[in-house]
Amino acid sequence: MRIIFTNVFCETLQSEGNSKTPVLILVISNILNLILDSIFIFIFKMGLMVLLLLLSFQFLTLKILFKIFEENKDTLVVT
Repeated sequence: MRIIFTNVFCETLQSEGNSKTPVLILVISNILNLILDSIFIFIFKMGLMVLLLLLSFQFLTLKILFKIFEENKDTLVVT
């Protein structure tokens, strides 16, 4: 479900002309996830923590996109 909502918010923001923000949020979230996953797997030897970290980053990304969508929802014009 998270993937569906993330794609909906990204596509809606892009259709409004804001194409940079969703891409930047997704790139930063994925880079942070990659770095922290590597730290937890190779340094702390915590495999289960990686799953929890992945889920938390996915929901954080969704929350950020939703907040941006809510702030810009008045600019969407349906004809």
